[in-house]
Amino acid sequence: MQEIQIGTTLGRYTIKSQLGRGGMAIVYSAVDNLLSREVAIKILLPSKDANSEIDRLVLQEAITASGLNHPNILTIYDVGQHNEYYYIAMELIPGQTLREKLNTAKLDPYEVIDIASQTAEGLGAAHNLG
Repeated sequence: MQEIQIGTTLGRYTIKSQLGRGGMAIVYSAVDNLLSREVAIKILLPSKDANSEIDRLVLQEAITASGLNHPNILTIYDVGQHNEYYYIAMELIPGQTLREKLNTAKLDPYEVIDIASQTAEGLGAAHNLG
């Protein structure tokens, strides 16, 4: 999949900039033109195996996650497909990522405990809902 151009519209979302890229997706900041808010759009990379269920499983996970409501879990707004692109629209949380923070500063032990605690609370909430 080639990267989506800035300004491209996927459904009701207009792509503003690329935020990150992983093995399974590219994440962009975008504008939800219907609700006039900024969102993050995760565009799933197509699987190399035509018989793979990865796309279906990732979309099912997003649908399941959309039912979660917890301060340590971002909110899923929408899941969809536009042309060949499967996407997940979610809450855009401004600020530095944990990866960026770890690359620029040494965390003190209290900060590490706070981050681990928040992560565990979010995972616990997700686990409790299956």
